[in-house]
Amino acid sequence: LEQHGHHLPIGQDVIQTAGVVEAAAKRDIELAFQAFVNDPLVDLGLDDARRLYDEMLRNTADYLGEYGVKKA
Repeated sequence: LEQHGHHLPIGQDVIQTAGVVEAAAKRDIELAFQAFVNDPLVDLGLDDARRLYDEMLRNTADYLGEYGVKKA
């Protein structure tokens, strides 16, 4: 399996996708963050990943109302 030029083991990709799906189904922003930081393509420390994730949430808040995300 190739994603953005990187070869990923199928098992890892399935686990990653399952985390994203679970976060969406539960409308759980923290589960979504866990899936985000566990993505092998996110090559950031935890603090930088949190800042980037929070910025992405703010920038897409108009589409995430049912997840409890409010515009800053």
